[in-house]
Order: sequence, then C-alpha cells, then structure tokens
Amino acid sequence: MGARSHMTKNLGLVVLLAFLLSLYSPTASAQVMPGYSFASFDKNYNTLLGAARSGGYQVKEDEINSPYGKYSLRAEKAQNFYKEELFLFFNEKKELISFTTRFTLAENQSKTVLDRLVASVKEKLVQKYGPGERQNYPYFKLVENKYEVVLKPRQYFSATAESAFRELAKVDAYKTYYVQEVQRLENEEISKTVKNF
Repeated sequence: MGARSHMTKNLGLVVLLAFLLSLYSPTASAQVMPGYSFASFDKNYNTLLGAARSGGYQVKEDEINSPYGKYSLRAEKAQNFYKEELFLFFNEKKELISFTTRFTLAENQSKTVLDRLVASVKEKLVQKYGPGERQNYPYFKLVENKYEVVLKPRQYFSATAESAFRELAKVDAYKTYYVQEVQRLENEEISKTVKNF
C-alpha cells in the first residue's frame, strides 16, 4: 500500500510538471509582442518617429483621417536587393494600431530574392509565434487573441512582398471612433446647409 501511494504521488508530480512545461511551450503562446525593426505596439508615436529616423529611415508624417488611422508614418530605407517600407497607422491618441511592411524589388533583381525572403520570414514567424492558422496565406496567426500577424501571399508577377500586423482591439475601437467622427462632421455640415433655407 505504501509503494502504491508513493507511485500515485510521483504520477501526480509528473502530470503537474508536464502541465507546467506546456505553459512554457513556444507554440502554446507567443508571449512576445509582435513587431518588426523599430515598430512595436507598446511604443508611442514620438518614440517610433525618433527610432525610425535614428535607424536611417526616410520618414514621412501625415494626418490621414481614414478608416486605417488618423495619423500615419511612412518609413523607407533602400537595401541592396530591395527597398524596405513600413506603413504605420495610429489612432486619434497617436497609439500604433497597425502596420505593414513592404519589400519592393530593386531594379534588375531576380524575383527569387523575394521568394527566398518570404520563405525565410515565414520560418521566423513560425519559430516566434507557432504554426500558421490558414492555408491560403504563407502565414496567418492570431497571437494571444490580441494581435493579427499576416505574411501576405506573393503574386508571381509582383515585385513586392508584404506582411501586416494589427492590434485587434485598438483597430476595432478606432473604426468605431472613425464612423462616429464622420457622422458628426456630416451632421454638422447638413445642419449648416439647412440653416441657409
């Protein structure tokens, strides 16, 4: 009876240890905030702007007031074989809500460079966030049900490769804000026009 009790305790410890190890599995959850180069969702507008400039990117700032964001930063840097571009979109509080990376093939370069880049990026994303969740994308993953990470399919005739990152709650909140703001402005304009009658 004593040996059986000891085995039950050991089995319980093994099950507990297996459970704890599963929590730390790299494919169980990313435990890493998605990002690229200087772009990360935990950084504010001014920090990202400064990081892009100090990283050697040419930067263009815009107030766009679009469904994608109220503000945007476009950061561009020429590499040897392709041009690297980041399109960062911010909400009305200048918080990063989404960004896209685009790699455009340099003149007279083989498209196989982009094919190799996409394959290498996919491998890195799988290593970092676990296997993708959709077959029709080279990589698509909801990370911790908070972030969307996408490596877009590359068209054979295209000279670009793209990936996209979104913080889902902030994107949804901004879309609601944007619709309400547009309706407010429409109502103001209609009201002004009606007063002319």
